[in-house]
Amino acid sequence: MKRLIEKIKTISDDLLQDKEMLEDYLVNVLNKAIEKATNVHETELAAVAKEGMPNIPGMDMFK
Repeated sequence: MKRLIEKIKTISDDLLQDKEMLEDYLVNVLNKAIEKATNVHETELAAVAKEGMPNIPGMDMFK
């Protein structure tokens, strides 16, 4: 699943001088946050899956 923000469309011109720079900054920060959350999710899911798996030789997929 691809979870990326590609563009922010509406920011009031009254709030800033360099609208494009703020948009780029927000896209980068939000994508980094999504990446970190995905990594945590995958790590926790692997740990739970490993606990629930029986000990079958050759089937240790979650090392």
